[in-house]
Amino acid sequence: MMDTLGREVKAPGFCSSVDVHQDFSYYIITDRGETYAYWIMNAQTGDRIDLGVLQDRNPLLKVGDHYFYRFEKDNKTVIASPATQERFVLDRLYATAKAYTLYDSKGENSRKYVVVYDNDGVGTIMAVADGFKRVDGISPFKKLETISVTIEEEYSQYTIPVGLALEEIVSKKPTIVTHPKQRKKGRQAKSSTSKLEPPVLLTPPEPVKEVFAEMADNWKANVYDYQLIGKGSVVTTDTALTSAFGAPAMLSTHIPAQVSMGGGIIKAGIGGNQGVELNGEFAIKQILKKVSEGTYREVYYLVKKANDQTLKELVSHDEARFDWAYNHEDQLISIRFYDGGNKVQAYFDYNGVVLPKDKLMIPAAYYTGTMSEFLIR
Repeated sequence: MMDTLGREVKAPGFCSSVDVHQDFSYYIITDRGETYAYWIMNAQTGDRIDLGVLQDRNPLLKVGDHYFYRFEKDNKTVIASPATQERFVLDRLYATAKAYTLYDSKGENSRKYVVVYDNDGVGTIMAVADGFKRVDGISPFKKLETISVTIEEEYSQYTIPVGLALEEIVSKKPTIVTHPKQRKKGRQAKSSTSKLEPPVLLTPPEPVKEVFAEMADNWKANVYDYQLIGKGSVVTTDTALTSAFGAPAMLSTHIPAQVSMGGGIIKAGIGGNQGVELNGEFAIKQILKKVSEGTYREVYYLVKKANDQTLKELVSHDEARFDWAYNHEDQLISIRFYDGGNKVQAYFDYNGVVLPKDKLMIPAAYYTGTMSEFLIR
């Protein structure tokens, strides 16, 4: 870890990983050890931001421009933003949490919710707009799936979550089981005919029904729209959900999987030229390279443009991976180098929006590659 003057602040190996977040105001630090332990560092001071014990390195949800995380403090769950220090203390400590954004069937309006689960897997819904307060009128549940509709536009088609299907827990009154009285041990009484009375047949108790039976793909659920207004109890077939929402709808788990093109600025499996003009000085260019006699291939390079419009090749996509990084709406790039097996990652702010302009943010002692001229010395 280094500061913006190029000075080393922490030596390599002081932690397992550092996650730099959107506006560079804080870092998520994963400590080294057999078990994962996370904490948050103020990016300007290097101090720990104490909002409680961080439960997950990934944010729970984004509200406006800021991310919120799940913490544990004073035996309660706390949802808070490291950037603004805004925090919401829930009514108790929960085992897990998951956030959802639901839309109306046209995709024009939305609501955010957080579903929290106790140690038994019983879920409760909290409304984000209401300060993470419990939503009234919905019973606890153990099964939840989102419902999505398909929106078709002139040249595209996409799906959005518009509601929830819940299998709510209905409390039942306990059944009182009576058993026939057992005859006391001792001398057998004789009947008037001096015959033994027939034995009393005991009726075995009915088998206990499972609260949650094994469900097929389609199951009976209480259905709610994006405002959590109930739409009734239906079997979750595509036809029934489409009728309930007035648009082609299905459980999100029924949506056919799409092939992922992978991460990075240059994505595998996509044809065409994926080159990017970063600014007037730097670009990622697709360049035709000779592999052998009569054989050529296209290779992407981070390049610097000279005054005569010639290009200086800095590092290729074969040697490094290029990713976008952001400071609010401003872009910079992150470069992960594969340099002789010594993998290092650095930010390169070609516009100087948050970091020193045109400087590769690696301490000079740890990088000797083709972009050494851009190190802070």
